[in-house]
Amino acid sequence: MLKNIMTIGLAVVVGFGAMYAYGRFFDDSRQTRVTVNSIKKIAESAAIEYNMSVIKEQTKKKKFIEWKDAKFLVLLTGKIRGSVDLNNATVRIDKEKKTVDIKFRKNAVKISNPEIGPDDIKIITVSDPNIFHKLNDRDRNKGQTAAIKLLRQSVLDKGIVQQTKNQATLVLQNFLAALDYKSSISFL
Repeated sequence: MLKNIMTIGLAVVVGFGAMYAYGRFFDDSRQTRVTVNSIKKIAESAAIEYNMSVIKEQTKKKKFIEWKDAKFLVLLTGKIRGSVDLNNATVRIDKEKKTVDIKFRKNAVKISNPEIGPDDIKIITVSDPNIFHKLNDRDRNKGQTAAIKLLRQSVLDKGIVQQTKNQATLVLQNFLAALDYKSSISFL
């Protein structure tokens, strides 16, 4: 009987010791440090991505003896990404008050150049009536450049800059709230 009581007592002591050690282990791991690097990594993940297509009609003007303009279409599909650059921000962390203040400067939102693969560009000749002044690669390159500008402008018109700001604010606020920090995030 005494042996059973001592065994139970020892089991209770070991159990409480294990629970204490287990609790200390997890309590220490929850005390995550909020650093500029951790905020930077989260801010990089807050991105907006557009996959868009545009059709740009190009005209090659006729020359002296030619009778009609040449025309072709550029069909372009590309991916454009909007993200924030924490290098263009001021970050203040108050660990005692558990607050983070992030102020993004004017150029903090970065819009990438379109990612375009070789299969994402199609050029369709509508008319090439002139014998001496045919459409060539230079004309097609000009058309492609104009289509890329149109694609980028379309994404800007759709509000990628504001959507990127909203996404970054939401992601950063949620990240900091999960660590029990209050945040103030603003864009100039």
